[in-house]
Amino acid sequence: RLLALSLPPLAFANVCNGYFTACRSAYKNAILGITCECVRMGTSILLLRLWLHRGTQYACLALAGGNCAAEVSDALLCAILLIYARRSERRKAHSRTNTAQTTAGVTRRLLRVSLPIACTAYVRSALLTLEHILIPLGLRQSGDSAAQALAAYGTVHGMVLPAILYPMAFLSAFAALLVPELAEGLEMSEDARVLTVRLDANATTGYSWTYEINNGIGVCGVFLCCAPLLGHVLYDSQQAGYYLHALGILTPLMYLDHIVDAMLKGLDEQLASMRYNILDAALCVLAVYFLLPRFGIRAYLWILIGSELFNLSLSVSRLLRVVRMPLHPIRQIALPVLCSVAAQYVACGIMHFCEKLFSYGFWSLFFLVCTSLTVYTAFLRLCGCIGVEDLAVFCRLFRKKDKPQRRNAHRILPHF
Repeated sequence: RLLALSLPPLAFANVCNGYFTACRSAYKNAILGITCECVRMGTSILLLRLWLHRGTQYACLALAGGNCAAEVSDALLCAILLIYARRSERRKAHSRTNTAQTTAGVTRRLLRVSLPIACTAYVRSALLTLEHILIPLGLRQSGDSAAQALAAYGTVHGMVLPAILYPMAFLSAFAALLVPELAEGLEMSEDARVLTVRLDANATTGYSWTYEINNGIGVCGVFLCCAPLLGHVLYDSQQAGYYLHALGILTPLMYLDHIVDAMLKGLDEQLASMRYNILDAALCVLAVYFLLPRFGIRAYLWILIGSELFNLSLSVSRLLRVVRMPLHPIRQIALPVLCSVAAQYVACGIMHFCEKLFSYGFWSLFFLVCTSLTVYTAFLRLCGCIGVEDLAVFCRLFRKKDKPQRRNAHRILPHF
């Protein structure tokens, strides 16, 4: 009941976050995110101190109360920022007639996109819920006890996957900024299916593709090389290190799939992306139901890898049909892989030379990761995998657009 109260402010905050992103006001989303997390942690800690002695039920209630307070504060702050943005925009508006013409048919266009996405999202959420229910049951049928099944499930979803997804925090912001960038290119193109007129959008797509592959391969090398140390430092668990090493190959696949989904949304192909996600979720449910009771947790690891490969192949094939994007397998895949392998050898050699300066703990892990990523970036630059033009396109996404272009985005909510 308490979490249900947070749904209306959560929906309003999500709408405002998308609005600010479309207006190239990413700093507002950053302020909202930091404020929301601070309120969540502060409220949760305060309630836990007051109620923890009453038992586990009150502890869970304290966490739910902190989440609810965070969502309400986020919605209030969104409303303040939105009112301020609307007032500043009204001073620059040409006239009420021009605004009315610009906003004609906005509701119909929004419903045309949002309703199918909402329906498919509900179906996918139901399939994912069913999958997560079947996983512990399948692990128990494979011979594990209830405690072992829940422990393995918790290790993968509560320890390993959050660690793998952590480097994607910055990439998620980058992907969110790609949506309005590509949508603008699609709107300015004469052909709604192939962006040949809007060459700028083609360049953005190609550079984003290259950046995401380079980033994913570099992080994958770190996970494959540092998995035992990561498991020891982060969780003091040898099993977590084993799973991190097994699922490290997922990082380039997951990161690239995330950025490709963002590209498809910006190119008005969100329905195709949702179809692929539903098909992928349905196949995962079937695989979990039939394979987990027979092969156990190893089958689930292979299901995760196969699911990402399947989803990524469908999304990439769709993207290549929509956008004429040149592919360079040697420059975009082979050279980054070689650079990553060489960077891990160099980083491990430096770490072995300086092992007396660090104990087997956090600082050794920090030094190894920083050294690996620095050497990897240097190798990419030396091999020509990244250039000045890549950095220029990347930095452009974080700049504010000119005022005439931002004004059209503000007219989506003229009567707020």
